Amino acid sequence: MNEKTTEELQDSLAQAKMMIEDLIKNKEYDSALEKINDIREHGNSSDFLDILEVEIYDKLKNFDQSVDLLTRMASSHPSDPSIIARLIVALARSGEMERADDTAQAFLSHFGSNEELDLAYAFAPSYVGELQEAYVRLSTFRRRYPLSRSGLRRIGDVARRLYRFDEAIAALDELMEKHPKVRGVTIALRDRLHVFRRAQSIRSTEREKSGQKCSMEIYVINMDHDARRMAIVRQWYARIGLSVTRIGAVRARYLPAYALSRLSKDSRIAVGTLGCFLSHISAWEAVRVSGKPGLILEDDARPMFIFSADSACIDGLDKCDVCFVNERMTPKSIDNAVRGERIATLPIRDIIRSRSPAQRGVGCDGYILTPAGAEKLLKFVEADGISGHVDFQLLSYCARIEYLEGLSASGFFFSQLERYVKRRDPRHQLTAISTALPFVREEDLGYSARNSEHVIMAQS
Repeated sequence: MNEKTTEELQDSLAQAKMMIEDLIKNKEYDSALEKINDIREHGNSSDFLDILEVEIYDKLKNFDQSVDLLTRMASSHPSDPSIIARLIVALARSGEMERADDTAQAFLSHFGSNEELDLAYAFAPSYVGELQEAYVRLSTFRRRYPLSRSGLRRIGDVARRLYRFDEAIAALDELMEKHPKVRGVTIALRDRLHVFRRAQSIRSTEREKSGQKCSMEIYVINMDHDARRMAIVRQWYARIGLSVTRIGAVRARYLPAYALSRLSKDSRIAVGTLGCFLSHISAWEAVRVSGKPGLILEDDARPMFIFSADSACIDGLDKCDVCFVNERMTPKSIDNAVRGERIATLPIRDIIRSRSPAQRGVGCDGYILTPAGAEKLLKFVEADGISGHVDFQLLSYCARIEYLEGLSASGFFFSQLERYVKRRDPRHQLTAISTALPFVREEDLGYSARNSEHVIMAQS
């Protein structure tokens, strides 16, 4: 009887685990947490519930909560290096680098040599932008564990982020030699790195020819409470020889309800969404005032190679209003991205039609706006109002309804874009292109003050 009850309980927990995993996969994090708490309230506790809860906090970038839970788990399982390794990573991602190092050293002195803990300790500085320190530690790790597949991947990743493409390519070659099973996906990554290396060589050539150090301003949208993120971003761009101008992000949650109701057509819009839109408007105004093209970035947009702020290095930029340079709006294949001494570009129609139907957003983490484009955008939004997310509304001004023929019903991306295009005045049109390789990509820098902004205006 007891044995049968135990089997039934195990079956029930296995089913619950699958249900929670499905909820996490579908980004239904609140429902997943409710299910975990419901199971606990019925007297059932299991390590898998803690692991799933940590996974949810990681997805939400609530690393402080991950740290609290993993600290309790480490106290209960002091001999489990996997939990300690996760705790080290969570501490680093929450910005507690000193505590992460202390934790790693304490447990390494207890365990002695342990590959999982050594790797967590070596890679941890990368989470707070200390890439050179991570590179040094990973080099030591590599000598200690020369066959480690994860170690070779990590050192290749950090070398790439330091723009040492030759070293990154060498690490991938070594990875394929020692672990032939990963050859397929690794070759594709290595080929991409060769293209970025070629693109990087354009930088000095174009600057010398043009006689200009910089013909674009670079703006970074950042919340006042996210000073650590801004410091990391300044470090990123200083490393490639560029300075940035900070645009203070708007926190719409502090605006009166009267203002909120008049700024947006949709009362269900999250105040974070509205604040994000207003922050980009601030950047558009800065571009208009400067009279120079502006590269507009959000504070998690990391440069993917050492690129020039000389607009002459981008083919066709002088003939458009907007040029997308972020990873979500550039082609999957970048083989033909470098054309002589310029970065090739593609018409926005081709980019739109090549998107995955399941793509959830356009991303405004990186795009170049010309002064003429800024002038148009500000007039368009003044007339049309704010309809929702800034990335889809921006792209709707670049798209035409015929671009979506045969696509609008096939997935989230196309149905959303069609909705935004139909909302705006059809006369409001921008000329847009996209670079044939991404200049920036969204980087996980941990928790941001903007995470707390995503509440519904109606609840404010």
